[in-house]
Amino acid sequence: MIVAYSYVPVIEEAAGDAFALAMSHRSRSVETFPGFRRFEFRRELGKKGRFVIATWWDSREDLKRYMSSPEHKATHSQLTKQQREGLGKPEVVIHDVMEVASA
Repeated sequence: MIVAYSYVPVIEEAAGDAFALAMSHRSRSVETFPGFRRFEFRRELGKKGRFVIATWWDSREDLKRYMSSPEHKATHSQLTKQQREGLGKPEVVIHDVMEVASA
């Protein structure tokens, strides 16, 4: 299993608000994609200017298939060009999951 973190910097606060709203109305198509396990959307505490999207996958191959899919492309069409320009380029970091514990 892997987890992919996408760190999305906010350059303009209005773009960050639009991004948060778009994420609350997202299509959720990722949740039906083969290999998908979990989704989280966060705003970092103490860093109002950065969002974090975390997705868990069975494998890197599953993530790669989703990232190159029409479904993934469609998720980025909710924001206007101006709103997208108010966000910085996302940084994606992928980790192998070594252990999972439940509370």
